[in-house]
Amino acid sequence: MSINPYFVTAHPPSAVSHAQKGSFTGPNDVNLVVCKTTRLEIYLLGETGTELVHAENLFARVQVLHLVRPADRPTDLLFLCTDRFQYALLSWDPSRNAFKTEQAGSLEEKAGRKLDENPLSFVDPHARLLGLNLYQGSLKVVPLDKSGSIRMSATATAAMAVQNKGKKRAVMPSDDLPSPFTIRMRENTVHSMVALDSPLPTVAVLYQDAKENRHVRVYGIIIKDKELTDPVLEVDVPNTAHLLIPIPAPIGGFVVLDYRTATYCSADGSVRPAPLHLRQEFKIKCWSYVDPDGTRILVGNVVGSYAVLFLHAQQNQVASMSIYSLGSTTPCTSLVYLDNGYAYLGSHVGDSALIKLTEEPDATGNSLVVERTYTNLGPITDFVVLDAPGQPGAGQLVTCSGAFSDGSLRVVRHGIEINEQVLIQVPGLVRVFACARGDGGAHDLLALSTGAATIVLTCADGEIEHVEATSLRTHEPTVLLAAVTGTHRIVQVTPTGVYLFDATSMQQLDEWTDTRGTAIVAAELSGIALVVAYKASIVELTIAAKLQNPRPRQLGDDISALDVHGTLVAVALWNRDVVLLARPSFAEVARVTLDQFEARSIRIAEWDTGAYALCGHGDGSLVAFEMQPNGAMVNPRKNCSGHGARTASRGLSTADVCTLLNPNFGGEVLMVAKEDGLLVGAIEPIENIHIATYPLGGEMARRIAHHAPLSTLAVLTERLEDAMTHEEAGFLKLFDDATLEVVSTEQLAPTETPLSICILSTADGAEQLVVVGTAFVKPTEEEPSVGRVLVYRITPERVLQLAIATTVKGAVYSLAAMPGGRLAAGIANRVQVFGLPATLTAGAKLDPICYHAGFITALYIESRGDFLSVGDLMKSVTMLVYSEAARTLEVLAKDPAPSWVTAIAAVDDDHILAADANCNVYLARRNAGDDADDAAARKRLELCAEWHGGEFINRFRRGCLHPVADDGAVTPVLITASANGALGIIAHVMDPATFELLLELQRLVASQLVPVGRFAYDEYRAFANERKVVPMHGAVDGDMVERYLELDPAVQANMAAALGNTLGRGDVAAEDLTKLVLDLARLH
Repeated sequence: MSINPYFVTAHPPSAVSHAQKGSFTGPNDVNLVVCKTTRLEIYLLGETGTELVHAENLFARVQVLHLVRPADRPTDLLFLCTDRFQYALLSWDPSRNAFKTEQAGSLEEKAGRKLDENPLSFVDPHARLLGLNLYQGSLKVVPLDKSGSIRMSATATAAMAVQNKGKKRAVMPSDDLPSPFTIRMRENTVHSMVALDSPLPTVAVLYQDAKENRHVRVYGIIIKDKELTDPVLEVDVPNTAHLLIPIPAPIGGFVVLDYRTATYCSADGSVRPAPLHLRQEFKIKCWSYVDPDGTRILVGNVVGSYAVLFLHAQQNQVASMSIYSLGSTTPCTSLVYLDNGYAYLGSHVGDSALIKLTEEPDATGNSLVVERTYTNLGPITDFVVLDAPGQPGAGQLVTCSGAFSDGSLRVVRHGIEINEQVLIQVPGLVRVFACARGDGGAHDLLALSTGAATIVLTCADGEIEHVEATSLRTHEPTVLLAAVTGTHRIVQVTPTGVYLFDATSMQQLDEWTDTRGTAIVAAELSGIALVVAYKASIVELTIAAKLQNPRPRQLGDDISALDVHGTLVAVALWNRDVVLLARPSFAEVARVTLDQFEARSIRIAEWDTGAYALCGHGDGSLVAFEMQPNGAMVNPRKNCSGHGARTASRGLSTADVCTLLNPNFGGEVLMVAKEDGLLVGAIEPIENIHIATYPLGGEMARRIAHHAPLSTLAVLTERLEDAMTHEEAGFLKLFDDATLEVVSTEQLAPTETPLSICILSTADGAEQLVVVGTAFVKPTEEEPSVGRVLVYRITPERVLQLAIATTVKGAVYSLAAMPGGRLAAGIANRVQVFGLPATLTAGAKLDPICYHAGFITALYIESRGDFLSVGDLMKSVTMLVYSEAARTLEVLAKDPAPSWVTAIAAVDDDHILAADANCNVYLARRNAGDDADDAAARKRLELCAEWHGGEFINRFRRGCLHPVADDGAVTPVLITASANGALGIIAHVMDPATFELLLELQRLVASQLVPVGRFAYDEYRAFANERKVVPMHGAVDGDMVERYLELDPAVQANMAAALGNTLGRGDVAAEDLTKLVLDLARLH
């Protein structure tokens, strides 16, 4: 079977790569610009904090970001440079509330060795130029004119003229500024470079020479001559120096930072006060000016400690420096001091934060307070997919997120959030009703029904109050309380009868009881028609001045639920039948029998696509029947909803009953009748991803596996003992999979690092074991030479017990369970198969059955029965098969091209999905049939789909976040998780014709978009590595397809017509296309 991949983003990246402060959206605005590699977010600073103004996904991975304020502009420009060395200069268009691309181009060189690390860059303080170190020994200079424009080369100008043919021509700068140019540098290994405040554009370069000694050189940049001046200053610095901080005029100069000292140096070297000795090894990673003159600088180190560096100046000359420690919180990659003591910490390894600096330390010694956090899932090193409570067919993720002290487990679910506002204690609460006594529609009367009584509340002026004296029936439960439209009446239904009240005085006007004395079990009101249900019969009453014309109807079986909609009555029976009756005769219109469970609730609903009978089961699942004009119920769609209500911190069970409340003091809220009381909360407007955080107390989670029989999660964690020596301690911890509380812990040996984990069943299937792969890390070894495979049992009391410890030659990078109690392990450059001993007694060892060598490093293994898929550090993917008869591992097929694999998934016996270090994804297929030309062809994996995903994927797992309909266009296959905290879905488009339609729709939608920064979509999605660049093929980009929903209806109609013509299908209805895309959007 061929696989037709459809990939889409379920959760955007959340790890912050860059952040800057400036006035971007307006001259008087203070903006925080946050970049999350492929996503830009613009915030506006106000009195209450930060407000998101705009967010935009880019067709690029941003590596350089700067805000630039040219002399002739009232606002800042945003400069971006991507990992493919394309650049763009953006401004803000207030008329469209969108980015405007002022200029764009490429800084790529034909020859040159790219840096191993991210590019270094700087902006001249007077906005005369930008400088970028993109290649070794090379400085790319981007001159700017007074308006911020970049001079383009003749080639770029011609290309732009072609793009703008028929449009208003772009005005090119008229001065003598050259286009971006390259200056060769003597320094190949540059660690930091900054622009100094000087009449001539000047750069200070911290570099390492061939003898691994470090120095600082200061150069002037002559733009007209495209060259550097001779060094105006050369300074020797400690070999641990790693960062330069420029100091603005009038002081000028720069600060050199190493692990132990901070040293100031003036631009000409004439002023060099004694170095400031730090109290501890404090590797400063990021900084931000507190004062515009640079005399106070907020600094942060790699583990989240923060301080203020003071430069004590006299007559604009630095005499000394001092440092004041603020305390610790999340480590950051971008540090931005905002104003009035507030700073933004943009983090890649934990939640980003808005902090407040305080004058006095608190009880813990911290002089900073976290005012707000911004959730970050990244980096996700591993995750598992569990069944979401109350959501049949949906998954909830438990991720290993964060690093260093910010390590945590995160629970990720899909749904609508209820922000809890109040919980009213009412033990035994069963149902809640809300109705409006007046004509305004605002609910001002509530009835809380327990198993034995009713509590009456009123809503007025923002208050909910208990009513002691009322004529309502409070000594028994309430089945229904509702306002009768157009009559100024309130009707209450209890198990004993029906009672009518005046809406103003609340005096009882009439009552009706059944002469048989049978209890009422359900009731529904439609207009002035009230239908009540007894054990196996229903009665309709007409509400006027009195309760009139009771009309009974016997149904023969007990009733579980009913609904009234116009002239129809829908009745659910305990025998699993659903009956549709016509009012007022109660003639049977239709009857269907549900497959598995009876309906606990039923509702007739009308949407744009027609009328439906919705049947809710006790487990939260839903079946929807289409209703034909003749009343017939057809085409049942199962699990089209499939989720129960919940909050981010409080789960709502499927037994909880919800009611919408429209009070007279605010927006619509939700009331939930729970066993312990009434929960009142605001409803999120859209369905979304919700994340709960479980910190690990200073440890970081590396790998995770689910032990289903004992409802536990086995997690490998590490704790950083020393940030400078990188000494770590490793643990295996067992968590309850519902509460995420630790139930058992095992610490590994000193210097032993946990690398891999899996759950292995014994040969007889009687027990599931936890298997851990480790390595002993020694400073003298580039690659670990010794590791262990540890096998743990879990007792019924959920305690870990070490059963087997087998020492192996090399690091155990990956583990995979196989049938028959066998274990596959990726150990250094080989894949080895082990067998469990007959009995797990003291001193037992794993039985080494066979191995296959020939890998560089076997990092990833996925098993499907006796088939093994292996992802290598450099040699792409390989399919192996284990032969029980021969007790050997044989190569079925492999990809001959090199690839730095970061994650793999065995889609089926013939397909492997892989991600690489260049953020590409590819699908490899084994040619197992007779159509292969020769044996060599059958041994070669064919790449049937390739695309650039934009994310560094760390893990694929089978599952889905959201249930899909049985007859949907796609089947969810995999969930992806990345280092930036992004989650994705990869699905299979089952119908080849639908796959072709989606490919064409993707092309048409892309042709309608004007990308930010002119970063071309086709170039972005092209598979690109060191060897080749291939246009995306064999897969559909769901993110692009779903942008069809953003287009104007007229454009959608034209697109549908174009699809029909291109594919030779005649007319394709825009409504059908919209329905298809909406169905696809439900994947996430």
